[in-house]
Amino acid sequence: MVPHPAHHAHLGHRRQGRAGRYFASFVIDTDPAADATRMPDTDQTIGIDLGLTHFAVLSDGTKIDSPRFLRRAEKKLKKAQQELSRKQKGSKNREKARLKVARAHAKVADARRQFHHQLSTKLIFENQGIAVEDLSVAGLARTKLAKSVHDAGWSSFISMLEYKAARYGRILVKIGRFEPTSQTCSTCGVKDGPKPLKVREWTCTACGSVHDRDHNAAINVKTAAGLAVSACGAPVRPGAIPAQREETGSHGFPTEPRASQSTLNNVRWNQIMAASLVVSVPVVAGFLLLQRYLVAGLTAGAVK
Repeated sequence: MVPHPAHHAHLGHRRQGRAGRYFASFVIDTDPAADATRMPDTDQTIGIDLGLTHFAVLSDGTKIDSPRFLRRAEKKLKKAQQELSRKQKGSKNREKARLKVARAHAKVADARRQFHHQLSTKLIFENQGIAVEDLSVAGLARTKLAKSVHDAGWSSFISMLEYKAARYGRILVKIGRFEPTSQTCSTCGVKDGPKPLKVREWTCTACGSVHDRDHNAAINVKTAAGLAVSACGAPVRPGAIPAQREETGSHGFPTEPRASQSTLNNVRWNQIMAASLVVSVPVVAGFLLLQRYLVAGLTAGAVK
């Protein structure tokens, strides 16, 4: 690649990867004005719903298939791994087999990275605003879908969107992972409730609209991020509205300031001491009365 005349390259160092390949790293000083001219002015906005059946479904209805690079190379990787396990440890043949496995995995990673770069650059080029969900990839990686989740590489893709949006002056909004995008009707806004993954289409019980699960979620992602625009050109997302006094606290609990833990401990200790005092007073009185009778009996016996 030949650097742009406005760019200045500084050669770094060279390193060897685990697959036996060499990499040369270098730093390029870029001109922000030159970067701005690479991306056209646009007012388009898009919402993205990431998934496994389709890698991404956009709010405009576009569906991008998941390449599933690891799944497609699984048979080849399995064969290479079996050959490695049969080689004697410490031998040259084992080292050759190890490099073969490492290169196969590197090829899968390179193909996935190239796919992420092409798609992220395309989305940044075509849209001024992009909305995505802040997915819990670490949590999903502990489920039975772990292999498919790692094969998709959502975290890497979102990271590319982040630094490219910052570089080219685009807007990237990440909405909360607990936003009910798959449960809410994008037409009327009614929350229809949770649905199992096998349900790909559903009908809203309020307005009767038929929704594709992923497309509906992508529209809700865009709306939740405040990137959707109404017919009059105003943002759909309303401004901040202060909550009423009776709404600021938890429902069913008083809204007064909560006492500190030390204060609560002192109150509980005083209650315990008061209860023990109430119980101990009759006991002490009975003990003194019994002592009086015993002393009186002993005195009468001595007189006799």
